[in-house]
Amino acid sequence: MKKIELNKIAEVLEEQGRSMEWLSRKMQVHRVTVSNWCRNIYQPNLYQLALIADLLGVEMLSLLHNPTPAQLAQIRELHFRSKETDGRGKEKQKTK
Repeated sequence: MKKIELNKIAEVLEEQGRSMEWLSRKMQVHRVTVSNWCRNIYQPNLYQLALIADLLGVEMLSLLHNPTPAQLAQIRELHFRSKETDGRGKEKQKTK
């Protein structure tokens, strides 16, 4: 059975000259977790994907190979909510 490549995290890390170790430290996750994402063994959830995109300075969609309509809808919703939250679901503090 052919392996399905869902994300391009490894490609973007390589393009930017960053390592999986760097991403694991920034995300505060085990390096094996990042390795599994990069090898498409497991996938990050949408909040993790948003954080990865932010850390790498790219759009979330640029981290995905051929996103499905359902994924696109979820990403748009998450992007809308992230403007109102801190990216982890907590409401941003209003500045006066």
